[in-house]
Amino acid sequence: MCQNKRSFFNMNSYVDTKVDQKLSKLATLYDRINEYGDIHQAEKMLDLMKKYKNEQLVVGFSGHFSAGKSTMINHLVGEDILPSSPIPTSANLVQVKSGAPYTRVFYRYESPVEYSSSIDIDTIKSLCKDGDAIKEIEISKHIASLPQHVSILDTPGIDSSNDADRIITESSLHIVDTLFYVMDYNHVQSEVNLAFLQELQSRGKPFYLVVNQIDKHQEEELSFEEFKQSVDVALSNWNLQPKGVFYTSLHKQELENNQFSELKDLFHDFMEQKEDIIEHTLIHSSKALIQDHIEYYRNQQSEQLEDLQEKITDLESRLSTGDQTINDVAEKLEDMQNRDQKVERIFKESLDSIFKNAYLMPYENREKAKHFLESMQPGFKAGVLFARKKTEQERENRLEDFFKSLMEVASVQLDSHIRDLLQRVTKEQGVGDEELLKEIQDFTIQYEQGRLKKLIKSGAEVTGNYVLVYTNDVVQDLKQSANQQLLDIWEQIRGRIQQQTKQVLEEKKDELELYEEINKAKDQLAQIQSDIELREKQLNEKLFGEYTENKDLIDKVERILQERESSIQQSEAVLNQTNESYEKDTTEEVVDTNQQENLISVEDTVSRLEKSINVIQDIRGFQSLTKELVDKKERLENRQFTVALFGAFSAGKSSFANALLGEKVLPVSPNPTTATINKISPPNVDHPHGTVAVQLKKEKDLLDDVFHVTVGIPEHLSTVEDVVKWMDTVELSDFVDQTNGAKNLSFLQALQAGFSELGHQLNDQVSTDLEQATAYIADEKYACYVEWIEIFYDTPFTQKGITLVDTPGADSVNARHTDVAFEYIKSADALLFVTYYNHAFSRADREFLIQLGRVKDVFSLDKMFFMINAADLAKDDEELTLVQSYVTERLLEFGIRNPRMYPVSSKWAIEDKQKNITESKSGLPAFERDFYTFIEDELTGIFIQSALHDLNRSVNTLSEYIKTASMGENEKAQKKRTYEEDQKQAIDTVEGVTSERYQQSITQELEELTYYIHQRVFLRFADLIKESINPATIQSNGKKGKQELATAIRQLLQYMQNDLIQELQATGLRLETFMQKQLNKIVEEVQDNSLFQAYELTFPDHLEYNYESPQVELKLNQIDMDHFKDALAQFKNTKSFFERNEKEDVKETIQSILKPMVKEQLEEQRDRMKQDYLAQWDQTFEYGKDLMKDTIQNYFDGLLYSMSAEVDLNELQNKYKQLQSQARI
Repeated sequence: MCQNKRSFFNMNSYVDTKVDQKLSKLATLYDRINEYGDIHQAEKMLDLMKKYKNEQLVVGFSGHFSAGKSTMINHLVGEDILPSSPIPTSANLVQVKSGAPYTRVFYRYESPVEYSSSIDIDTIKSLCKDGDAIKEIEISKHIASLPQHVSILDTPGIDSSNDADRIITESSLHIVDTLFYVMDYNHVQSEVNLAFLQELQSRGKPFYLVVNQIDKHQEEELSFEEFKQSVDVALSNWNLQPKGVFYTSLHKQELENNQFSELKDLFHDFMEQKEDIIEHTLIHSSKALIQDHIEYYRNQQSEQLEDLQEKITDLESRLSTGDQTINDVAEKLEDMQNRDQKVERIFKESLDSIFKNAYLMPYENREKAKHFLESMQPGFKAGVLFARKKTEQERENRLEDFFKSLMEVASVQLDSHIRDLLQRVTKEQGVGDEELLKEIQDFTIQYEQGRLKKLIKSGAEVTGNYVLVYTNDVVQDLKQSANQQLLDIWEQIRGRIQQQTKQVLEEKKDELELYEEINKAKDQLAQIQSDIELREKQLNEKLFGEYTENKDLIDKVERILQERESSIQQSEAVLNQTNESYEKDTTEEVVDTNQQENLISVEDTVSRLEKSINVIQDIRGFQSLTKELVDKKERLENRQFTVALFGAFSAGKSSFANALLGEKVLPVSPNPTTATINKISPPNVDHPHGTVAVQLKKEKDLLDDVFHVTVGIPEHLSTVEDVVKWMDTVELSDFVDQTNGAKNLSFLQALQAGFSELGHQLNDQVSTDLEQATAYIADEKYACYVEWIEIFYDTPFTQKGITLVDTPGADSVNARHTDVAFEYIKSADALLFVTYYNHAFSRADREFLIQLGRVKDVFSLDKMFFMINAADLAKDDEELTLVQSYVTERLLEFGIRNPRMYPVSSKWAIEDKQKNITESKSGLPAFERDFYTFIEDELTGIFIQSALHDLNRSVNTLSEYIKTASMGENEKAQKKRTYEEDQKQAIDTVEGVTSERYQQSITQELEELTYYIHQRVFLRFADLIKESINPATIQSNGKKGKQELATAIRQLLQYMQNDLIQELQATGLRLETFMQKQLNKIVEEVQDNSLFQAYELTFPDHLEYNYESPQVELKLNQIDMDHFKDALAQFKNTKSFFERNEKEDVKETIQSILKPMVKEQLEEQRDRMKQDYLAQWDQTFEYGKDLMKDTIQNYFDGLLYSMSAEVDLNELQNKYKQLQSQARI
């Protein structure tokens, strides 16, 4: 060990005659933490002392189950010391060391036991699986390759099914010197893995990554170098810095890229560096334990903190005088002293944060700045003739280009965030000046173009360093300019804050004393926090400060360590437990996942609504409320649900649908290419049970499908008949778009075959029965002509008012199915996604699931359910669990977290239902239980809660009418004038709300959303390139190779177009949600007006407006291939293209061509969306205002009428009692 190394163990070596400084510091920390009562962290400190005294090097192994972790350990030591399996084999910690044979079992709830005998591998396997009863197993046996004082720690992994696994794993980190994290080849980019490694890194724990099972790699799909690059990118994105990365295969050790031998060498090298490695662990583990103790201390103070917080809450509640016009007394009093300075400080800090995080000089801007600087050099000249004029013009052009690009970035990076900050400050501080708000809404940074010239340093040469200096100067100057511009707005805000503060001080002086008590309690809170910080400082001083000799303390701690060892019970018995003894019961456990049920049933709610309607419908002023209650009642009585079923072809969607229905209603087509949209609906008067409606496609839609799958088809063909006649004369394969060649050709051949029977019935709707409808669903020559089929069928499923929509597969050739899928994603009440048990996700599946991930958080309820079909193929429950975990991780990659997932066997389910078997092992009952709970409780619960809200509004309004009717005549006369004035003022308040500010917010939201689409699309560009341009798609050289490259580029364009369409659809949905919130925000702001606080006048909650998503129209896939001639010219042969990485040059060329094209098309689509959505917003805005005005008119009409002599007070009081009984839960 280096003697000059600075650490908290500053000494050369241990000397018997002198107290060991290392042990003394550890003992001091243990004693202090134990004295504080933190037994858990104190025990860990004892572990560190034991580790130090025994000079024990601990090598840890963790990772994803099925990654081959235990097998890896066995290969490294050269013996089968641990059980290995494709399923999780460790549910607890297993520590293995070389030495005299014994086995120690550390139980969770009993004393540990040491068995002196050796145990066999099956017994170890049984013990390892019993994570519930056993916390840790320590195995000592003679292992030739493992030196004394070296242990191997095998953990259960961070994603095991037992919830305690992660805690167990992390609880061992303090003794681990180096950790090998083993990942399966297919799970390298799992977010769970990467997040755990981040936590590991934050604790200062060195780790190595082992990417195992690389024998799964398919070189023809992706070069191994590219795979390694993707691993590097993932690690970089998560800011992970492993000590090394190894790629291994234990199954095929002869593989070229196998680094197992290097890993084995490193593993054994650790033993030669034991002393330094152990010291590093002691330092960082001690630091981590101090942090864990401080968290423990913080939790320990939680009761006192809560008491103080309750006291503050109680005091703050007493600040209110009961006057309804005072809603934020606490906040106003807290900010009263120097409020404007406090707000200004926060404002400037937030503004500084915006400036700090703004990235104003991306690569493109730096390049444009460089070009501008070059033009400003004394020797710069443009052209030969008229050089001076051309030079000046070129300088101006470059200046304009740089300036325009700079301001575009500033608009996104600064303008919108500054506006948001100003709006947030004005809202939080209650500044409601409409002119000021309008000025804030219109705020943009004004920056003079000429300043860019002034910032150039005289005589500076254009070098990379100077470009960096200059761009930094520009950024700072721009920010200073923005700061100066903001001064006027800020002064206006501060003036209004000061005015408000003065008013509060004048009106609320009597409450200042109470406020001082609040401050006192808050000071106590701050003192506790200070104590926590002081303890942390003191413990770190014990760790890193000057050494104080304390031999008595060391002796005390050593006695404790000896007592801990002696507490392990000795047993001479032979430990030989069978698998069954410790095997967890794998029988499916039925867990009640029912969420809190609705407090009242649908039937009860409908009854309450009906009785309430009868009570209030004749009361003047209750017209609006009556209408709302009638609407709620009808929606509950006639509630209908649409459930959309998604999945790739051959995923078993139709089989699953039949399992849900309990009968084989839908035919199962073996290999369709165009599938129809199949609906199974409840029967009705017009469509009795068993009838089927078949809607054939419109001619235009069918022609669109044809042009979508062909290339070079004559444009003059204007009818389907023309197309079919033309197809009869040509070789179809010559005109098929090869991106999905086989499917496209099959579609065209089916079109030809079915034309004679259906070609002249386009746009017709055919009524038939289920038997005859089978051909329309499963026979391609008919199915390609069908738009949708609706089967009216009476089953327990449809009796609940559910229509099941079996959508086309994600890889359908139908051009419109992308739009159809999105409409169902948007509007369906529930979404079911079916994947097949042993099928990987196809590309179409992945794109669909990515879209689900984009929009999942937009919906107020999680309406997505995921099915793993054909679960009967699993050889056992453990394998099924493995598959579930795999699917869960894949969904996480697509942005879908915490999915509701169900392994099911459609085959078993329908057999069980047809045989009336109630104890089904198909997995379907578990799904049905949760699904029906979602439909009947969660979805219906929203309606019920809304209905109850309106019932309470009715009760409160009627109560107000009764109070008015009970007034004396003089009071009525006075109140009448007040009501009439307030009614007019209330209407004027609503009329005074203008749409312009909200339109501006919507526009800004849309611009920001679309701006980031461009970035995300090109973040995925590398992946799309790999999927399009790879050795599988380009196999030839010369001219044919270039043709294959051109086809691959067309495929890339189609992929990018699909990605852009889905991004824009998701953007539209997010914008619609934003507009919905804006509508309710308007209502809330009006409701919060002080005028309304004096009345029981409330508006409906959660107003909804149905928006129509505009059609996304992009033409990226129609770009002329001439644009890519330079990229095509770079291709010579496959060897240089792939092996010499010329593909990267082509990628850069294609990307540089596409970036401006994509930007232009995005901007065009953004402008179309803006026009469409603003028009819809105008309708939304008027709808909200009209509703509020109607509510106000009805309310005051009733109030004024309640003063008249016609009103029967007894009757109103009687109705009030009736109504109140219906609203009471």
